[in-house]
Amino acid sequence: KVKMHPYEISFYYKIDTASINGKLMFVSKNYPAWMPIETDTFLLEGFYSEYSNRDVVQALFIYQKVLQDKIGKYIVYCGYGHGGKGKGHNMGNTLRYLTKDKAITIDQTVFRERSSSQYDYDIYTKYSHFDHPMIISKADKTAFREVKDGTNMIPKEPKAHYDYYILSPRTIYTNNRPDWQRLGNVKQNYGLFSFVDRKSLPHDYLVLAYYQDEYDKIGDCAVPADVIQVLDGSKEYDLVLAPHKKYYLKIIKGDKNIIDKVITIV
Repeated sequence: KVKMHPYEISFYYKIDTASINGKLMFVSKNYPAWMPIETDTFLLEGFYSEYSNRDVVQALFIYQKVLQDKIGKYIVYCGYGHGGKGKGHNMGNTLRYLTKDKAITIDQTVFRERSSSQYDYDIYTKYSHFDHPMIISKADKTAFREVKDGTNMIPKEPKAHYDYYILSPRTIYTNNRPDWQRLGNVKQNYGLFSFVDRKSLPHDYLVLAYYQDEYDKIGDCAVPADVIQVLDGSKEYDLVLAPHKKYYLKIIKGDKNIIDKVITIV
């Protein structure tokens, strides 16, 4: 059985310290079920730091759920940098300190395509032509190294702050749309100009495709099924949509609606 627990809730449940039976503990008066957590110099150093307080509090809330629910296995989904194994009191280091475990950390932000291939890490350049993701271990000495260039150390690869790294292949585009948006072919590409007359449109505009049933109920408050920003109307653009559905198509230029129509994907 899987349970989901939010941990960024310190605004609602303020954590403080108090002496209980001669031991200094983390407590929370506004959290009735809170189980006191013993603190020490390492934890206090991070807790009272303006820089790391947020991460320490996050770790304390995760650990609190581990204690309450007697969780044996858990996955922590966190933002970039919070789970790494560098120095300091980030959330990951603090949680590992509290649980005394050997957590496996996985990063999916480093080995990915950048704005230009000249900024890619060497190991990414080597494998990015494959059509599937890969796992890179921090034990791979070819992936994590520095090359001396004169008097400077030029980082050719990142420091190994995670156990494993997901390497994502380069994106393949079809008519200015990345292939991964098809979600394994759950959705398909449909040419925009098969639904509207290109000649009647300005050079640049915004395209929004809503599920018709949702749009009929809540209008512009609905979440678009697809959005395209057309920057050059002379180029081909595709909508990426699920088949066998009706969509409400809107094309906007500034604050003006240019096209409002229902389209059916067969």
